[in-house]
Amino acid sequence: MSQVQQANWHSLSPWAIISFSLSSLKHFLSNGYALVPILYTGWQQGFDSVWLPLALALTLIVIFAHGLLSWRKFRYRLTRGQLEVHSGALFKRKVELPIDRIQNVRLEQPFYFKPLRLGNLIVETAGSAKDEACLSAVTQAQAESLRRQLMKRADTDESAPASAPPNSRLLVKKSLAELALFGLYQNNFVWFAVIAGPVLSQLEGSQLMELGLTQVFDWQQQLSGNLLLELGFLVGLLLLGYLLFSLISIVAALLKYVPYRLTQESETLQRSGGLLSHQQDILKQHRIQLISLQQPLLARWLKRWTLSFKQIKGNEVEGGSNNHMLVPSLGRGEVHRLLKRLNQRSSKADGIPNRWHPIHPSWFYYRALWCLTPAPLAWAFIGSAAETWLLLLVGVLAVLALYLRYRQWGFWRVENDLWIHKGLLGHSWQLVPLSKVQHLQLIQSRGQKRRGLASLKLGLASGELTLPAIPLAKAQDIAAQTLGLIAHDYSNWI
Repeated sequence: MSQVQQANWHSLSPWAIISFSLSSLKHFLSNGYALVPILYTGWQQGFDSVWLPLALALTLIVIFAHGLLSWRKFRYRLTRGQLEVHSGALFKRKVELPIDRIQNVRLEQPFYFKPLRLGNLIVETAGSAKDEACLSAVTQAQAESLRRQLMKRADTDESAPASAPPNSRLLVKKSLAELALFGLYQNNFVWFAVIAGPVLSQLEGSQLMELGLTQVFDWQQQLSGNLLLELGFLVGLLLLGYLLFSLISIVAALLKYVPYRLTQESETLQRSGGLLSHQQDILKQHRIQLISLQQPLLARWLKRWTLSFKQIKGNEVEGGSNNHMLVPSLGRGEVHRLLKRLNQRSSKADGIPNRWHPIHPSWFYYRALWCLTPAPLAWAFIGSAAETWLLLLVGVLAVLALYLRYRQWGFWRVENDLWIHKGLLGHSWQLVPLSKVQHLQLIQSRGQKRRGLASLKLGLASGELTLPAIPLAKAQDIAAQTLGLIAHDYSNWI
């Protein structure tokens, strides 16, 4: 597709109606999730058998009509300096995206487009919290041509042919076993409670028994009176639930990431994978603001890390979620090799530190005092009541959590890079190139002044980071080095 051809307005394939209709359906359902308990209760009590099918048919017709109008109104063109998109079924929307502001270009292939060899090309700009433009039902050739032109740097040679194959090399490839490990230690199943809660709350006790819980309650009644057996039974149930959630998490990780490949192509990183919905995420390396390494508790035992490339705040690569482009299930040696091969980054660090400078213990003492204060006050007013002991228990647990957090909080500096370490039971490292800092603050409370301490806040395009209660001399040294790097060079910010 030549540059001259791209100056003309283009429409999408009629297959895009499917994508627009499903998007309308998703929008309708997301705005009506609060009606789920009401609809479920109405279903239990009985809906009118005539009006329900009519209402469903009318809803589907309206959704399809909206998708059809969205497709008819959608036009786009790529000029020399920007991507222009006109859209809107009822209200016209005009978007102009300067090429030098484009941060990510993501190619997704939902399962309904796989037999047709079509996909969705999603364009995201710096600082945007949502997708700026989505070109639906494009062919692989169209997507590749558009992607190469959109991801060009503003200072590249525009006369170079867009179809010239760039140098590409494989950085990371993950097996099924490694992705299964990632699903195991990255087990996040909070969304299950959010979805199932409203529905389960509408069920009566007898209905819950019908779900297969009768036998469980019978076993619990047989064990009543034996504290050890009841405790073992409870632990077994919790373990069984965790294993079930882990299995679902593993399956979700395999569906999302298999076959996982991270490649480096010129000045971009490309992550591809996904069984049901194939995705190809593309990220300009100079847009990376910091690198995050996460190691939850279970991952510590497995000696695995999850690496994330964080970009402009409000714009995440991983399918519009809160996650940035990530590399799952890495060993320490793999992290070292990956960082070494990413030669276009502002940071030159190539390995995870083995130690860090801790923050001052005054940070912990001050907060621990506040956590333990409510219990003595309750003792003074209401005596040795159950509420007093509950406040004491909560205070002790809070102090324990604060202590674990304090022990993990610190920093380590290597030339022009700053490593920030945090965590509770796991480990978290954030690699901050000081040349990416946009603003910084040195803050001192009265207590910190007496102890010669300060809190250092570093502002990046990806968000703000804080180092509390560190020695004043070290904070001033980091601040001076940062200001020296960015005083006359703003090119690394975004």
